[in-house]
Amino acid sequence: MSEVTAILVYDLPSENIKVIHDSSFYDEVRALRVYSITKLHSLGIQCTESVILLPSSSMSRVNDVINNIIQKYNEMKLKLQNNNIFLGFQPIIRVLPLTQQQQSTFIEIAKRRLIQRIDEAIDRATHMLEEVETIIEESKRKRIRYYTAQTIREWSTIKQFADELGIDVSREISYLIDVLERILERC
Repeated sequence: MSEVTAILVYDLPSENIKVIHDSSFYDEVRALRVYSITKLHSLGIQCTESVILLPSSSMSRVNDVINNIIQKYNEMKLKLQNNNIFLGFQPIIRVLPLTQQQQSTFIEIAKRRLIQRIDEAIDRATHMLEEVETIIEESKRKRIRYYTAQTIREWSTIKQFADELGIDVSREISYLIDVLERILERC
């Protein structure tokens, strides 16, 4: 088990700000927020809505990911300003050290959330496994294969992070991956 030494906390500007929601930049700002969240979540295990536990294997990438996101938000802020939309459009992304007691608490919270996500993913995968043989359009089958392979990669990474953080969900994730692999076999 690796010692968790830090969490990443974030708050990103949203497309739901009235002036952006009512502008032509809504989709672009939303895409930037989704991209940023995806990049941040690739660094560890989500603990709460805007808190990510960082395993030591991700620490070398953290600053690059944060700097990339801040750069993209700065570019968006400039674009908005050039279109007379002036906002304090800066993301807040911080890496905070943890005490031993905080580590234990955040790991417990992360495990609970992770089990819930795994259960939901198993339900979706089981439903897809039942439905996949009825799909005859090759384009739909191709999309399912792509999505399923991508999902397997994502859960394999999550399993690696969970193992590193000492979150015991290996059996549950392995079962999910097994169901996903059966979807690929039938596709």
